[in-house]
Amino acid sequence: MSNSFVPDFVPDVPGSRSIAARALVCASLAAGKNIVFNVPSCDDTDAITACLQSLAANAQISGKKTELTSWPAISPRGVLDCNASGTTMRFISALSILTDKDLVLTGTSRLLERPMAGLNEVLQAVGKSVVDAGGQRTISGVPNIPDELTVDASTSGQFVSGLMMALGAAGKPTVLRAVNPVSIPFITMTVSVMRSFGAQLDVHNDGNNLVFYISGTGYKHTEFFVEPDIMSANYFLAAAAITGKSVFIPGIARETIQGDIEFVYALENMGATIEFIDGGIRSSLAPGARLVGANVDLAKMPDMSLTIASLAAIAQGPTTMTSARILQFKESDRRAVIVDELAKLGAVAHVSADKDTITITPAAALENAAIDTYEDHRVAMAFGLLTLVNPKIVINDPHCVAKTWPDFFGELERYKNFGE
Repeated sequence: MSNSFVPDFVPDVPGSRSIAARALVCASLAAGKNIVFNVPSCDDTDAITACLQSLAANAQISGKKTELTSWPAISPRGVLDCNASGTTMRFISALSILTDKDLVLTGTSRLLERPMAGLNEVLQAVGKSVVDAGGQRTISGVPNIPDELTVDASTSGQFVSGLMMALGAAGKPTVLRAVNPVSIPFITMTVSVMRSFGAQLDVHNDGNNLVFYISGTGYKHTEFFVEPDIMSANYFLAAAAITGKSVFIPGIARETIQGDIEFVYALENMGATIEFIDGGIRSSLAPGARLVGANVDLAKMPDMSLTIASLAAIAQGPTTMTSARILQFKESDRRAVIVDELAKLGAVAHVSADKDTITITPAAALENAAIDTYEDHRVAMAFGLLTLVNPKIVINDPHCVAKTWPDFFGELERYKNFGE
């Protein structure tokens, strides 16, 4: 339990962006008024809310609460700006199977380069055409949803999640087969959120594939609470393992639907003390202990790769991260980022011939460096943790954290000063 004389730092962690995105989509398709509580305020959530408001529902936002009332039918209004949000682009694109009207989407140049092939193939299978031109993506055609669909999900589980949610409101039963899916915990999260909104579906494993039986009977009006975001909380759980100043994250149970809970076990393997107490997670470092290298499988938590890489740079002994192939398809090529930015700090990251394993040898001491962030919020936040060790490390373009947590560096500064 916490030492009463040394209180835990409790960061103001936003709600889960991943859960919120799924809840907002389901709410926009559900009859009646729906309320989603604890919605995080960030660029990604703003993007998907604005797109849904121009596509499927009236939305009213009051602080962390969003009320959505669905329209009788999906009817796009104007160009839908997905900003830098891959989640928004993929989920909104999938909803195009519910309308015969054209969808015109846009976003950052990096967003338009990110993988969409698996989803586009399904859209074409239902009668849609997808055309990229002039910084916009136009999806057109009259949909004809067959009884069975197959999606190649080897580059993004979001293809599966987007299609599942759309098919949940298709008005007919459909079998969706996901081939070689990655990011399975996020797909499982989608199933859970859909069921919370009354959707009826079953899931079965078929070798390396997943098969979904989706009734298509629609969604029911719901009040839904979004859990605190483990992907955001991870930075402060890691900070506790770096400095020894303990951190407590309330509202996240061991049984969370967020697959990134795997990060806390990786952190534990690297030497941190992790406790599930009082309805939350506590992270600390035993007196005299220090972080050690570990073997970490990223399959269930690819977005934690940068945080683990930052910890690996100061740990004792090497760290090996497997299931790293997907990292090149994120907001930046995170595999390349890990190699290049750790080198500036004096650490060495080696990528295996098959591009799926990264081995990191720590720095003898972190060198002063300016870290480039590649417009990637997680690069800024993960490498920002290393300023706890070397304050002379500079994070270029720290404002890119607005994508998911605009006040991250304010919270990090508050943590630095906590207890002093």
